[in-house]
Amino acid sequence: MGPNVSAPGSHCVPITPSDTTDLPGGVCRSVKCQTAGVARVIYANGTDSGSANCFFFVGYNPIAIKRVYSTGLVAGGLEAVY
Repeated sequence: MGPNVSAPGSHCVPITPSDTTDLPGGVCRSVKCQTAGVARVIYANGTDSGSANCFFFVGYNPIAIKRVYSTGLVAGGLEAVY
């Protein structure tokens, strides 16, 4: 399903939002955010947040995802923690 999200991450990779492509590194442990806001995502279990969106706070967000959509993206400076 996804990584052990209770274990610490070892590195961060900038997220390139895409409406068609999952994160190249696969499911991440968490997401680091520089500008708070919402994003449509696909969670580690394959569920699409759809129009409900996911709110990202500035800092580390303990959520395992495999895609961030570019359409409707408000959150900024997102990085996948692996």
